[in-house]
Amino acid sequence: VTSKPAKPIVFIPMAQGKWKKWKNIRDQAIKNQKVLLSIYDDQKLQEQYEKMVRQQQIYRIWIVKYGIKDDKIFTKVLLPSRVLLDSEAIDIDDSDFIGEKIVSTASNLAKQYPNKKTEISSHVSWKMWTKLTYIEWWTDDMKIVSIWSTVILDKIKNPLFDYEWVSKTTYDENGKKIQETTKNNFFNKPKKPYIRFSIYNIGENIIDDVTPLVLSRTLQDNINDRKRQIADNVDVAGWPIRKYKWMSEDESDLANQNLKAWDGVNLWEEQDISYVQAALLSSDVQNDLNDSRNAIDNIFGIHSTTRGERLAAESWKAREALREWDEDRQATIWRAIEQVSEELYNAYAHLIKVFYDKEHLLPILWKDWSEDFVEFKRDDISDGMKIKVKPWSTIPDD
Repeated sequence: VTSKPAKPIVFIPMAQGKWKKWKNIRDQAIKNQKVLLSIYDDQKLQEQYEKMVRQQQIYRIWIVKYGIKDDKIFTKVLLPSRVLLDSEAIDIDDSDFIGEKIVSTASNLAKQYPNKKTEISSHVSWKMWTKLTYIEWWTDDMKIVSIWSTVILDKIKNPLFDYEWVSKTTYDENGKKIQETTKNNFFNKPKKPYIRFSIYNIGENIIDDVTPLVLSRTLQDNINDRKRQIADNVDVAGWPIRKYKWMSEDESDLANQNLKAWDGVNLWEEQDISYVQAALLSSDVQNDLNDSRNAIDNIFGIHSTTRGERLAAESWKAREALREWDEDRQATIWRAIEQVSEELYNAYAHLIKVFYDKEHLLPILWKDWSEDFVEFKRDDISDGMKIKVKPWSTIPDD
């Protein structure tokens, strides 16, 4: 489900471009699309999405953080255990806050916040090699950094939003120049720089209500029980045992228990040797095992055909039908990935609009796999531009 990148589609409003040639608008939209795909590759989002799907199965939530560091866009998958969420919220956009726990040494933290060096040093009793857990608290409008609730290291307005008004020249539909004041933002309002990945959520909580892994847990327990039952039965088959003549089976077993270890060679006159015969298990054991396996395949939507296996008596039509059924089952994950991709593409456009005041060179990979570079800056992000993800663009071609 993560093998193909989600394809961005860029819309530039015609009202802004009527004075331009249509070809220029189209070329600009294609350029923006290439830039977004370039950032997708640079951020290694395919690997990030693979991690995302695994984390969602285990933790029922996945969160990614985006931002600017050293004049470059970054995207980072966060371990859910390091994220503090608003327990009353059902989405990050609706939450009052989100916190991220970060580990660093007191020495590095003092370099990062030199004005707070005394408070940091005092907090660790001047042992500057001590590792500290500090928290970045984000609201839509503010970023607060603290060592839990004891030391406030920083408190600033959202650094990923431009609050300053600037003068800008635009044109009306007739090409007449218009001078107006605006802000260098793609988003209309500041946002917390976190995106949540959700698949199986009914809207009552910020984390998913269930995952296929949770649904399969009891089925896997059943498979383990049946496998052990079959293995135990097979393992004892063929074992040599001593039998005592003129003794019942219970008496013979008791006599064996009272003897020292037997080397399997020396037999007494009253002893005989036989071999354990495997018990004939009921067909219900194997049927139950197969039913549990099939149920897990149904839950995950990964049957033998999707896994690349082939059953002996499986027709081509049956394989194709089973694969289509699996794709429908996995469509929920595809849609969720495309939704996250759309949010990330819009976030990248916002970061470019805010921070790329100078030309940046971005690598572009064309259809013939040739590489090139394109110059890009904030002015290439048009006001009113819309970014969507092409539906089903993440589905493999075959």
